[in-house]
Amino acid sequence: MNKKFLTLGVASLLTASSFAQVKPLVPNKDAIRFSKAINPENGFKHLSVLASDEYEGRETGKKGAWMAADYIGNYFKSIGLKGPVNGEYFQKIDLVNLMLKESHVTLNGQVKDYQKDYLVLPNTISDKGFTFSSDEVVFVGYGLKKDNYDDFAGVDIKGKVIMMFSNGDPTLKQGERMDRNAMMKIRKDRADYLAQNNVKAIITIDPNVDRLSEAYKKYLNDGQVMVKTKSMAEAQKQNDVPRISISSALANEILKSTNTTVADLQKKIIDSKTPASQVLNIPFSASATKTETPVRCENVLGFLEGSDPKLKNEVLVLTGHYDHIGLVNDPNAKDKVNNGADDD
Repeated sequence: MNKKFLTLGVASLLTASSFAQVKPLVPNKDAIRFSKAINPENGFKHLSVLASDEYEGRETGKKGAWMAADYIGNYFKSIGLKGPVNGEYFQKIDLVNLMLKESHVTLNGQVKDYQKDYLVLPNTISDKGFTFSSDEVVFVGYGLKKDNYDDFAGVDIKGKVIMMFSNGDPTLKQGERMDRNAMMKIRKDRADYLAQNNVKAIITIDPNVDRLSEAYKKYLNDGQVMVKTKSMAEAQKQNDVPRISISSALANEILKSTNTTVADLQKKIIDSKTPASQVLNIPFSASATKTETPVRCENVLGFLEGSDPKLKNEVLVLTGHYDHIGLVNDPNAKDKVNNGADDD
């Protein structure tokens, strides 16, 4: 069957690229036969269950998603598919839910508000959490160190709390865009340089903090669900440099003694192509801890063994996702379920 589909695909490609020799395609009987199983009736049969209110929007790690996994696994079994995971249909995924347990940011003795003035993402906090304080903040512009431009020149960042813009490159010409590879290199070079200098903490000026949507706030409050890989686990143990994103408004408070603003500094640096790095004498302190909770989650797998002696050693993978975004967060909403069949 694989071979027939491949032949059909190649024939289609050759036909499309050779207008002078157009030949009618020979109908593939197997393709026609199997495609008949994909029809509105079958689709409605399953979606009317999976997208029903009973399944509560099938949010990952929640009751509705577990119900959906069971439904799909039972269906695979009913049509004769084998369970490829030691005879079972479920492949467990090592997911964890990282939640911010507590956080505090104080500027010049004034306590600041989480999700209004600043953000701390749980996945940037080490397992033991962090706490730090400093009587000064070193502003280092865009955190760039490249030919003919160095945000770190003339300032000492060793063991210091630094503040920088979240992204951008003032050396680019107007209308010029940074390609992905260049951006990745800049980020790596910056991370390496900051690590070499053992900075105490990194404060990032992120305008997105000024305009957090309610949906993103809900996401943050519900925690960050992610796969716990070995590399992630190791990073969580070693990630000792605190990272905080702050609003432009809070950054302006930090810059107040210089009689300038974030917008003014950005314009000055971009127009002059010259860094404006400086030491800001203002007390800043912060602390944060997180919790980590295992999340039950499974892939659902069904295996249909081939009959061809050679091709049966090849695997054709057909995939789809069954999870969705769960229940509506708005307490005043009349419809409480994001069913997923018609709300994307």
